Amino acid sequence: MATQRNVLIVGGYARQNAGDAALLHAAILHVQRAFPGCRAEIAGMEDPRCHRYFEGVRNLGSMRRYADDERVSHSRRAARRALVLFVGMSWFAVPARWYRRPAGWLPAEVRAELAAIERADLLVSLVVAGGYLQGAARPGLGARVIYQLLPLILAGRLGTPVVCAPQSYGPFHGKLVTWMVAKTLRRARLVLAREDISMAELAKLRLPAGVARRAVDSAFSLDPPRRARAGQHAWRASHGVGPADALVGVTVRRCLPPGPQAALEAELAAFVDRVHELPGHRVVIFPLATAADRQDDDRIASRSVARLCRGPTRPILLDTEADFRGVASFIAGLDYLVGNRFHSVIFALTARVPCIAIGYEHKTQGIMRDLSLDGWGLPARDLSAASLYALFEKLEEFRSHYRAHLDHIIPGYAARGRAMTDALARAYDGGPAVADNGHLLATSLTGYEQAGYEQDCHICREADAA
Repeated sequence: MATQRNVLIVGGYARQNAGDAALLHAAILHVQRAFPGCRAEIAGMEDPRCHRYFEGVRNLGSMRRYADDERVSHSRRAARRALVLFVGMSWFAVPARWYRRPAGWLPAEVRAELAAIERADLLVSLVVAGGYLQGAARPGLGARVIYQLLPLILAGRLGTPVVCAPQSYGPFHGKLVTWMVAKTLRRARLVLAREDISMAELAKLRLPAGVARRAVDSAFSLDPPRRARAGQHAWRASHGVGPADALVGVTVRRCLPPGPQAALEAELAAFVDRVHELPGHRVVIFPLATAADRQDDDRIASRSVARLCRGPTRPILLDTEADFRGVASFIAGLDYLVGNRFHSVIFALTARVPCIAIGYEHKTQGIMRDLSLDGWGLPARDLSAASLYALFEKLEEFRSHYRAHLDHIIPGYAARGRAMTDALARAYDGGPAVADNGHLLATSLTGYEQAGYEQDCHICREADAA
């Protein structure tokens, strides 16, 4: 066994998305702690000619980034996708000696990822931006899943150990996509799901015993963001926010089809106006994702909500492009958060900021339920300003209870996130994913009593009773 291990981290990320950047940063930390002195590399969604490194780790680009490059014409992009798909699909059946010969004719970025997969001792997969693998629920999603799986498919053929970092799974529709996902994940050493809903989806794929395990979102494993007090006071003063005012943060993303999305933004604007009717309250709308291709830019939806506000007090609208540390630190200075971007909710929870989660995928429902906070979430589809404002009033009333609940439950939850380091080492060595002391990953995280915690959810019970 080589002294210096080669570890390749694959998956769709971009530093312009604070949530994705936090997940990648966490993956790097876990890899470096599990394998001190290892050679880590990233095959992600950033052009290696523009971004050669992330957190000091070399970025190679990827087959998927090459195939999905929005800067080239539609016809060239279609040709690239066909090439990558043809080459990748051959890995299901063609012996390695056959794909190596034409590999020399492939574009440099594709060759770089192929070479990294071949020399890797371990492949850690983030799969896709936001930590979500699902397929064929809407047009084009099935083909996208195939691109996401290609590195895992080749690693499986080469016998390279694969660990899928904590993420969400499903639903999967269509026999071909379901078969491909199941066949690929069955070859993995460890497939980690961050909520019980995803575990149920993985159960449908019939993975080998012990492969699918419960974990927690890796962002919880990071050090809690600290409030930059001096800078926060200066920022508040520059925006006319008094030191005693309640600062309410709002994140919004384009997560629905055009009609429901427009309705969501209108209801959020009405909610902002209602909050501004409360004495000593100011709302700030800020982005978590500022992608250059405009496909995942929260500033578009944020501006739309701000334009729809009709009250005399206008929301503070930020167009910041801060990195994930800056965003997390800013959230730590809020008094409340209403988050449509779920990683803004995670940043708030770890900073003990009371929040309401507006869900658009099952990761929101699942993780809030994990933390016994499912009463503090609402679905994005069919959201109403009245229901959101009523829940916000309850949030203010139970603020101290909410924070006490976070103090009670977050430390243990974060410890389970940090257990990813040991899980990587054990998966590489072929050992069980769960340590003998039970402090690592379990098949379920429901039942905190097993870890020495009481699931005393007085905050949820009192709020429901009110």
